[in-house]
Amino acid sequence: MKKLVLVFVLMLIASSMHSQTPALFFESAVQDTIGFRIDSLLKNSTRNYVFYGIREFSSKPRKVLYCYKGANEEKPDSVKLIVRVKTIMVGANPDLEIEGTPHYEIEQVAGPLLDIMPFWNIIDSRSPEHVSKEGEIQVKIPDPDPKRGNRHYRIKRDNYSKGIWLLTRTW
Repeated sequence: MKKLVLVFVLMLIASSMHSQTPALFFESAVQDTIGFRIDSLLKNSTRNYVFYGIREFSSKPRKVLYCYKGANEEKPDSVKLIVRVKTIMVGANPDLEIEGTPHYEIEQVAGPLLDIMPFWNIIDSRSPEHVSKEGEIQVKIPDPDPKRGNRHYRIKRDNYSKGIWLLTRTW
């Protein structure tokens, strides 16, 4: 029964992914929803990934890393994918001592190009071949709140790790 409920919830999330704007896919008021969205996109990657932990940082804003390992029988730890999620306190006002409510946003995805392409394809439809050839692409997408203008995302090769690409919200 629990599996049936989980499958139903995942189906609802997957169907809602296509009905919302790209910017809304990368954020949620519920932290577990971000985890479900990451898992649903990793099902479309070229490798089987296994979730192996969360690392939290007490920086301002608070950041959480969702860490995954490639489930390769020959080299189980050979490939890693890391998703950095930022916590924003919506409605916070330190002067009035209002803490606000937490809101979670995927800030960066780091991993092999073919495995982060499902995340990129939420934002932009260019193929992996095109992205690889360009080496770096930046796009703007409309923010759901017109007062905030556009959101900027960039995909590029990581200068420090061979074979790793970074998909980052830059602004």
